[in-house]
This record gives sequence, structure tokens and C-alpha cells, in this order.
Amino acid sequence: MKAKTAAEHGFRRPLAVSGTARGLIEQARRLEAARSALADRLPTELREGWQLARLDADTLVIVADSAGRATRLRYARSALLSAAQGCIGARPRAFSVKLAPPPRAPRPVERARLTPAAAACLRQAVAGMEDERLRQALLRLARRAEE
Repeated sequence: MKAKTAAEHGFRRPLAVSGTARGLIEQARRLEAARSALADRLPTELREGWQLARLDADTLVIVADSAGRATRLRYARSALLSAAQGCIGARPRAFSVKLAPPPRAPRPVERARLTPAAAACLRQAVAGMEDERLRQALLRLARRAEE
């Protein structure tokens, strides 16, 4: 089976990119095309949840998102090495599956506090206000300084 090209994956060539950035983009495209070719050789349940970290004549490195998936990918070693040979023309000498670190929990967003001076300013502003809805909303906001 022939590996898909970057164009077949829908990637576009970036404009005015040169040097190191271009090399990184090309490497990412090669890895994604190879990942797709490797995934095609795996059972359906193993086609997601992993990334290809390195593929060359020396090493095939896969990073899995769970220990269970990593184990199943290790069992698929033979199919993955054969598919890798089809991609690069040589069978990698070493094979490893690494486990991705668990995603970090997002830090809670700290809300900005309303200062007592700002609350007093809001209370002064609503004193002569005719729009009752706006007046009530600003008073609710001013009460937040007391919380």
C-alpha cells in the first residue's frame, strides 16, 4: 500500500516559510503521511490515540495516549515495522512505544476582584439613573465587592 502524500491529506504548502521552520513543517508532513500509512495496517480500534514520534532506518517510535493502547500497539509490532518499511524503504532496527504524560488539568481562572472604591463609584453612578434594569445590574456588580 502506497503512503498518502501531504497533498492527499489536504495539507497546503505554507507561503514564505524558509529555513528551520520549513524543515520542521516538512518533517511534520512526512510523519503524518507515515502515521496514516501505519494506521491503515492496524485494526480499527488502534487507528487513533497515538502519534508517530520518529521514523527512520534506525528507529520507529510511537507515543500512545494510554497504557492499554501502548500494550496493544506493542503486540502489533510486526505489522507496524512492515508498514514502516513500505514508507521509508528500510525496516527500522528498533521499535518502541512510549506513553504520553497525562494531560494537565487546566488551572482555574481567577476572577478579577472589584475593589471597595470601585463599588462605591458604581453606587454613586446609579444614584441618578433612570434606567431601572441598568441600575439593578450595576448594584449587583457593586455587591460583588462585598463577597
